[in-house]
Amino acid sequence: LFLLSGWASRSAHTFVSRAGSHARAAYGLWWGSIGLYAVLGLSDWLGWTWIVVWAFVVLSVVENVWRPILISRFDDHAAAHLGATILSIESQSQRLATLIVAPLVGWLIDTIARNGWPGHLWPIGLVGVLAGLAAVAFNSSYQNFISNR
Repeated sequence: LFLLSGWASRSAHTFVSRAGSHARAAYGLWWGSIGLYAVLGLSDWLGWTWIVVWAFVVLSVVENVWRPILISRFDDHAAAHLGATILSIESQSQRLATLIVAPLVGWLIDTIARNGWPGHLWPIGLVGVLAGLAAVAFNSSYQNFISNR
């Protein structure tokens, strides 16, 4: 997993080149992530454990493609002297999202296990799909706002 993640991080620029821009690469990664989270959730609900494992591994690799692209996008829009601050904000935002979402997802997983419903990890897929759709919608709204200025 670490070798794949390292390779993915080093290859992020290739993904951007193929997509044509950081924005298009990010858009493609969001839709890919939405699809992977949907596969994860559905596979867990159906009891297809190997596909769940595969989805988690691929999501980990995708995150390592995503992060350099995200930071490059921030860097494109920020002044050079704010680089460390931008990285800190990105890191703190990620931790804040985890702080808010992790207890909710944990509670959902516990509730599912306690009630004997099928699967246990599908709430991760559900939250991933919802977060991805929200990000795509926000990004589309932002791009429309910028283009109409």
